[in-house]
Amino acid sequence: MSDDNSGLFLAYAAIGVMALIPIYVGSYASLKYPKKKGETSDDDDDEETPEFFSFDDAKWYPVVGSVTLLSLYLILKFVSKEYINLVLTLNFTVIGFFSVYEVVLDAARFCSGLALRGDYVCLLINDAAAGKDKKGKKKNHELFKFRFGITHTLLAALALATTIAYYTSQKHWILSNVFALSLSITTMKLLHLDSFATGITLLTGLFFYDIFWVFGTEVMVSVAKGLDIPIKVTFPKNLTLLINHGILNAPPENSGGFTMLGLGDIVIPGIFIALCLSYDHHNYLKSTAGKRNKQSRWFPTPYFTTCFVMYIVGLATTVYVMHTFKAAQPALLYLSPACILSAVGVALVRGDFKALFDFAPQGSLLHESKQKKKSKSKNTADHGAVKTESDIKFEADDETSVEEKGRRVRSKSNGTSKTRKRQLSSRSK
Repeated sequence: MSDDNSGLFLAYAAIGVMALIPIYVGSYASLKYPKKKGETSDDDDDEETPEFFSFDDAKWYPVVGSVTLLSLYLILKFVSKEYINLVLTLNFTVIGFFSVYEVVLDAARFCSGLALRGDYVCLLINDAAAGKDKKGKKKNHELFKFRFGITHTLLAALALATTIAYYTSQKHWILSNVFALSLSITTMKLLHLDSFATGITLLTGLFFYDIFWVFGTEVMVSVAKGLDIPIKVTFPKNLTLLINHGILNAPPENSGGFTMLGLGDIVIPGIFIALCLSYDHHNYLKSTAGKRNKQSRWFPTPYFTTCFVMYIVGLATTVYVMHTFKAAQPALLYLSPACILSAVGVALVRGDFKALFDFAPQGSLLHESKQKKKSKSKNTADHGAVKTESDIKFEADDETSVEEKGRRVRSKSNGTSKTRKRQLSSRSK
């Protein structure tokens, strides 16, 4: 194995690791555990409300993505790259700051085992829109609420220092990766799929989207190379040369370039893998063990594990084909089928196919809609099965009246029979 190939294979491995970390961390960060007894609503003050990707969103996403991609390509072609990158850099710098802050805060909570809710509250309310709660008391209309403490301030300072370093160091590739990974984890934490049908539709649409824009045109590759913003993870093809040159310095012209993977190839399959983990947790909560210990962080994950492993296989296939043919590859060409077939395959093996497509994560509009339908059908069934005292009395009265009518008919028929016998007896005489 030559030195060039060893450096290239190291770059491939590094890209793979940087793709897997946000998927694994983001999947578990997006999982919602049942509340413990005694927990109040104040415990959720600083928890973000997730956004759910609906089936309609999934149908239109490839179209919207195509329009956006083509627009960026045309802008880069007719407008100076410096201006475009400046505007987008300012935008992503702000987004990057909050993403880094959110990730380091979650890491601090995980490592310390503390809630770290904060002792102070920054609250912005609108008195004009104030209403009343169920008890008739005044309820403020909150425009903005943020809890913080000393720990939050220190972590915010760390995130701000990272942001300033990124902006002043000519967007060093290491800091760019920190921003990209933080953005991926935060996106996966806040963006969920509302069903497997939505996820499969999204991956199928982007399967053809990726093939067209990578194989059919130069648009996607040109945009990925032209935009100098943290929308991709990168790693140098010759790390040894960069270390000798000074890893914190700007890469020399003969550095050999970088391998890259777009965040879309991480986040889009990632939210599908996160849905698999959510379904595993849903099945666990329905099991006997889950009913005994609802807060357990350890539970069987057949769907998540299978889909995660198949993502690795799909990514390895992408790298192999790219290395063999020396050409950029649409990663979703391999990742989309890998994720879809893994979930469907496990469902078929376990006899879980219908339940898989009936599943809707808690908090989604689809879940609420299904719960309302179940509640309505249950009420209808209960109404038909349960009889009131007046209903029973009415039915008893009906039965009595029917029996009375029967006796009258029998009595009348007996009287008619006796009359005919007398007539026949008189005739015979």
